[in-house]
Amino acid sequence: MKSLFSIVIILIFLILNHSNGISQINLHWNERFNGSANYYDEGRSIVTDNSGNIYVTGFSYSLGSFEDFTTIKYNSAGVSQWTALFNGSGNSTDKALFIQTDNSGNVYVSGYSTGAGSSYDYATVKYNSAGIQQWSAVYNGQGNAIDYVTSLTTDDSGNVYVTGQSYGGFITQYDIVTIKYNTAGVQQWTSRFDGSGSSNDIGSSLSVDYSGNVIVVGQSFESNSGSYDYIIIKYNSAGEQVRISYYDGPGNGIDVATAVKTDNAGNIFVTGYSRGTSSQYDIATVKYNPEGVEQWVSRHNGAANGNDGATGLVTDNNGNVFVTGYSGISGSNYDIAVLKYDSTGVRQWLRSYTGTSNQNDSSTSIEIDNQGNICVTGFCNNTGTSKDFVTIKYNTNGTQEWLGVYNGNTNGDDVAYSAAFDQNGDVFVTGKTTVPGSTTDILTLKYSTVSGINSINNIPVNGFRLYDNYPNPFNPETNIKFSIPERSFVNLKIFDINGREVAQPVNENLQPGLYEFKFKAVDLPSGVYFYNLKTEEFTETKSMMLIK
Repeated sequence: MKSLFSIVIILIFLILNHSNGISQINLHWNERFNGSANYYDEGRSIVTDNSGNIYVTGFSYSLGSFEDFTTIKYNSAGVSQWTALFNGSGNSTDKALFIQTDNSGNVYVSGYSTGAGSSYDYATVKYNSAGIQQWSAVYNGQGNAIDYVTSLTTDDSGNVYVTGQSYGGFITQYDIVTIKYNTAGVQQWTSRFDGSGSSNDIGSSLSVDYSGNVIVVGQSFESNSGSYDYIIIKYNSAGEQVRISYYDGPGNGIDVATAVKTDNAGNIFVTGYSRGTSSQYDIATVKYNPEGVEQWVSRHNGAANGNDGATGLVTDNNGNVFVTGYSGISGSNYDIAVLKYDSTGVRQWLRSYTGTSNQNDSSTSIEIDNQGNICVTGFCNNTGTSKDFVTIKYNTNGTQEWLGVYNGNTNGDDVAYSAAFDQNGDVFVTGKTTVPGSTTDILTLKYSTVSGINSINNIPVNGFRLYDNYPNPFNPETNIKFSIPERSFVNLKIFDINGREVAQPVNENLQPGLYEFKFKAVDLPSGVYFYNLKTEEFTETKSMMLIK
């Protein structure tokens, strides 16, 4: 179990005489899941519900069955409510990649699963709110070959939609296969698309519009251009193909759509990567009206004129479009990139982030909250710690609200794959973290924001100091206080008697001053705990006793 704590900060700025509201991010809890085989486990997708619960899906190694779908429900305090595993009929590799919930608390996960006598198949599973499996639906395409889900969505009626790629044989190669299931898991329709080039056609993402139309995007070999282009397929609610649109970039090379969203007017927004004329791949974002007519195209070529690509996009209620991915800013490496376009396709701002080791960094997910704030997550490469989780929140004007970087216990690779907001504006992230033995666990984080931190008065601070907590012993609250004499990057962590991190209240730059945090150990058992303060120039650890 993880601690649930609130933070009250008494801050004395040495350089300020007036109130100065800022926003701080705190790692509220982190939770790891290790499969029974103690091997490679990953979280791949995360969602929240209106009650503050968090749902994570991915895969974990189980004894005797290789990877299994692994779906976990946490409450808002990070306490696991249930874990559900799905092992396909082939008792081999099964990987869940996507998750959705409905208004009744049901949970839908999809990915690929090894069948008995077949290769990878589409697999979609529904659980009720208690984690009990309601049904599973498997699609095995032509010839028992590879079928691979790349996207999942649901509608307000509880229907479930998946798309991806399905091998159709030597002549057609991979085709785009899209399936609709009703709430009982009964297949309503299946649509198989084989492009004009009789080559690989791959669906990447899908969205359902306000009328129940299904929009699928990806890549298809288009005979007129002689290369792969963005493909945008529109189906009506009965699965009948309404129209097809293509986008061929100016370089007449490979163009791959990676994400799609629709708005309340039925407009379609697509992004991905596209070959430019004098550059390599660019981020290319295209808007279509409901009839499939192109409205605008906006292309982004990074300053390094290298490869740029999009991994996701979201839209707001004003018609703005936010795109994230990776972009070559300087040299041969790429950085996290976030772009905002207005409703006419004019770029409003570009933000980038690079890790300290100046290697490749990329976002993997983007989300938007009901206030129009943007959260992107992914990985950054940092000196001495390899890949780390990185999560950034921007407001609609592109101002960075906060930054969260998480390095696991081994300084190995830690990669975030998905993020989600809850109704309070808190952010949840899932991915994988390297653990001792060079295996990985599913890692899920909660970031919470504390606002309105104000200066009080000018009281001198003499040096770095970590104070004794009070009261001590405590139940269930105690105050932890420290002072810093200069602007510093401050890390405050709390560990149990076994050295397991249970909380990280502070991980950010702070102004000189005196800070006090109220730590709530409501969900922790009695015992000895340690709190460690670390800056570039100072580190100290103290102990405290929780008695319940």
